[in-house]
Amino acid sequence: MLAQRAGMTATFMPKPFAGRTGSGCTWHASLWSTAGEELFWIPMTHGLGLSRQAYAFLAGVLDHAPGLPRSPARR
Repeated sequence: MLAQRAGMTATFMPKPFAGRTGSGCTWHASLWSTAGEELFWIPMTHGLGLSRQAYAFLAGVLDHAPGLPRSPARR
């Protein structure tokens, strides 16, 4: 309501307007076993030091990315 009174728009969307500056969207994900072991990270032996589960998770995110919501200005 305060933003509207000032002629502005308040939103929690990462970048609601394509032609304006704004923050990007950053998120973090982790997966832990019931024993408390982190399953996305392994000691740096190859690549980015991520486990097979982490690479599979990222592949799933990328596969489903087209279905994620987008801001109205970019549809």
